[in-house]
Amino acid sequence: MKTLGDVIKEKRLAKGLKQGELAEGICTQATISNLENKSGMPNLPILIAIANRLDI
Repeated sequence: MKTLGDVIKEKRLAKGLKQGELAEGICTQATISNLENKSGMPNLPILIAIANRLDI
């Protein structure tokens, strides 16, 4: 079963975005890295912004 981090990484790569590009104006690149590596969970506003940027 895919984790949230797996889905975000998959969608980010499909859009050709680097972690820093996805994070721009939302959070830090480190936050995206932690999320993709299952090291954390962002707060709801950040998660919504990431999902919107990835069209999910």
